[in-house]
Amino acid sequence: MVKYVYLIGIAGNIGSATVASSIAMKKGLLKERYGMITKTKNFENMKLIDEKEFEFIGCDIRNRNIYESLLDNEILPHKILDKIFEDNKKIPIRKAISFQDISKILDSNNTYNVKNLKEVLDILVKEIKDVKNRYGDLIAVDIMSTESFIPICKEHSDLDKFIKLIEEDRKDLITPSMLYAYAFIKEGCPFIEFTPNLSIVPKAIQDLAVEKRIPICGKDASTGQTFYKTVIAEILKKRNLKIVGWYSTNLLGNNDGKILNLENHLKTKIEDKYNPLNSVLEYNPCHIIDIRYYPPKGDNKEAWDNVDFIGWFNMPMSMKINWIGRDTILAVPLLFDLLRLVEFSQRKGEYGILEHLAVFFKNPIGSKEKSFLENYKVLEEYARKNSED
Repeated sequence: MVKYVYLIGIAGNIGSATVASSIAMKKGLLKERYGMITKTKNFENMKLIDEKEFEFIGCDIRNRNIYESLLDNEILPHKILDKIFEDNKKIPIRKAISFQDISKILDSNNTYNVKNLKEVLDILVKEIKDVKNRYGDLIAVDIMSTESFIPICKEHSDLDKFIKLIEEDRKDLITPSMLYAYAFIKEGCPFIEFTPNLSIVPKAIQDLAVEKRIPICGKDASTGQTFYKTVIAEILKKRNLKIVGWYSTNLLGNNDGKILNLENHLKTKIEDKYNPLNSVLEYNPCHIIDIRYYPPKGDNKEAWDNVDFIGWFNMPMSMKINWIGRDTILAVPLLFDLLRLVEFSQRKGEYGILEHLAVFFKNPIGSKEKSFLENYKVLEEYARKNSED
């Protein structure tokens, strides 16, 4: 059984590495599945699609050679990439829409020339129909760079008002990811928001998913700092040690770091990194987050955390954490997990927000719970109920 996946932002690091991983699995070059939650014991009796069955297509605002992109960004060693792409180093990339400043920042060369949002939407719907006619059913995943922040307002809560914003060309209240989500859901495709983008935040989009009986989930995949942050916070909370301060620094050298160096894009991201800690603790310590674009790091990211807490007699103590991770290598296994679980939900007829997938996200839509450990229990129970003896 082959299932096609449409990656919005396929030429970026995560998209490129996902395509490379898929080819590598089919060739037997990626034997271990480290980092995939669904490859652990609790999920072995679920009838999940094999990850090798996914085929990837997608669009990007940049028409970049995926092989060269992975090589330039040092995602994988030259020797491995040559084995993966020995048959074909040129992967076709479809045109994307763009009407924010991000297209200028990333030197886009592969976008549609559009006049207004209504024209953008018409193009998207035609694109999706064309792709579905050629490949069949799709799952869509947003892995674009973080968009510029826009406020969520009352017009986003009603589908008719949301459509009116499009008709009125309100680019100040509509993002590209929202249009992608609207178009894919309208055309019957499950939608995964892997980034901090606001695609499925509007209630209008969530209502559309229910109306069309389409599964959706997101947002902002929890790959590193926030993942361990909620785990440590949960442990200290259960031990009844009070956290009075948490200072986090995150160093990024890839395009994500470049985009987040801009204040209005950083604002979209920062909320997702603030909310989980306060939610887990159920109080608000002094909490500072400092995200920096540091080019020498490349796709590797480094996080420093200083945690101040107090115990008996209010005596102060602290913890220092240094996380050195590979951004893309941490993200791609979770993307395959999400694809397997969303495809399973689609087969079962589940639709709307898939709350049992909250464990994968920093700021999960449809769930107030931010703790990795608590959300893992929810997914674990879901797997138990849906496993065959």
